Amino acid sequence: KKGEIEVMIAEKSFRGQGLGHEALLAMTYYAIKNLGMSIFISKIKYSNTASIKLFHQRLGYQLISRSDVFEEYTYRRRYTHEELDEFHAMCE
Repeated sequence: KKGEIEVMIAEKSFRGQGLGHEALLAMTYYAIKNLGMSIFISKIKYSNTASIKLFHQRLGYQLISRSDVFEEYTYRRRYTHEELDEFHAMCE
């Protein structure tokens, strides 16, 4: 199964503390365990360098397309069966 995932830390004073990373891990874990998902898509504005770094560098999402009309990139992450097992072990 495939779904879209995103996170927003609206309060500027809470940004840069790893909260977005933790929230994404929790949402991913829930989606894998309870919804049977293994493919995640995220759309990120060109200017949102913090989210690009989080999804691409920290979480391993790969750039699959870009839309100049919407000024956004689309990133994708597919978890293998081995990674799903590791993810379960890491989060429990």
